[in-house]
Amino acid sequence: MADVATIDVSALTVFGERLDAARAALAGALEAANEAITPEVESALSDLYGARLAPLWQTETSVGEGGAELASVRVSTDDKRVLFYEYGTRPHLIAARSARVLSFPWRGAQAFYAHVHHPGTPAHSHREALKIAVGMAAREAWSAAIQEALTAA
Repeated sequence: MADVATIDVSALTVFGERLDAARAALAGALEAANEAITPEVESALSDLYGARLAPLWQTETSVGEGGAELASVRVSTDDKRVLFYEYGTRPHLIAARSARVLSFPWRGAQAFYAHVHHPGTPAHSHREALKIAVGMAAREAWSAAIQEALTAA
């Protein structure tokens, strides 16, 4: 009866080493996938927000130690110009603050005013399209990385 409860410790050690190697391979594959995701996210930002606003976003990728979050992509900005573009603005007054007048090109000539009535900016909500673009890029890259890690292990 004592033989039934005997465990071959060397087999568990080999299994543990193979599992650690598989985890390391997966982490490496996910890191490489995250590097491939960033240019795709930047391309989506450029398509959605244009050349002036796309550089105002930051893309962060990370690979965790396991658990619920194996890998993540975070796209964010704290620049007010993006918020104005995304949510729009109401009509408002723009007044000169550091000079006596505002100066800007208008209808082929230089205009000078103490204040102007801005008509407001319409909202250009691209958040959902951005989520979809980032999600698709991440899923494709991560699926390929996981397949690669599984076949290598």
